[in-house]
Amino acid sequence: MKKIKVVAPLLTIVIVSFWGSKALLHPGFFTSHDGEHQLIRQYVFDQGLRDGQIPVRVSRQLYSGYGYPLFIFTYRLPFYLGELFRLSGLAFVDAVKLTFFLTYLLSGLTMFWFARRWGNLAGTVASVLYLYAPYRFSLMFVRAALGEHVALAFIPLLLGLIDRTHTSNKNIIIGSLTLAAITLSHIMVIQILLLTLLLW
Repeated sequence: MKKIKVVAPLLTIVIVSFWGSKALLHPGFFTSHDGEHQLIRQYVFDQGLRDGQIPVRVSRQLYSGYGYPLFIFTYRLPFYLGELFRLSGLAFVDAVKLTFFLTYLLSGLTMFWFARRWGNLAGTVASVLYLYAPYRFSLMFVRAALGEHVALAFIPLLLGLIDRTHTSNKNIIIGSLTLAAITLSHIMVIQILLLTLLLW
């Protein structure tokens, strides 16, 4: 009975995630502010790894062949995630779109985990509201702000781990890794989030 109480909310979150991101199923890439830039970044990130750059720092192809230190100052984690899909044989377009979808789903699951301390219903409602906030659709389909989008998947997890640090040292370690994941996803998100983290 207890498992059924958890399975139903999780199934709801998966269905809501699919419904909210179903536009990603259309062939090709959607028109957006930074969508083409994300595809180019994924491509040059892939090329950097193939050239043996670990971590990837400079693209030798950008700037008319003069090179450009793109990944010294921009986020990297979303492109590492995309590279996992590239290694499985997916095209660049599909790798970026799958990164958008899976981190969208992950954000719903992490919000459920964070808010279910007030009950499964509260966790489900919080998750649906987090997934369907207009800002989320703006990030994904208008701006295609991949780094910021990925960072939002880790914020509920970090808040929940901060809340549970007194229960286990393991939570402190996972919380540190989550903070690193947000930082590697989008540094500006951490700067905006810092006051909230301190207050929490």
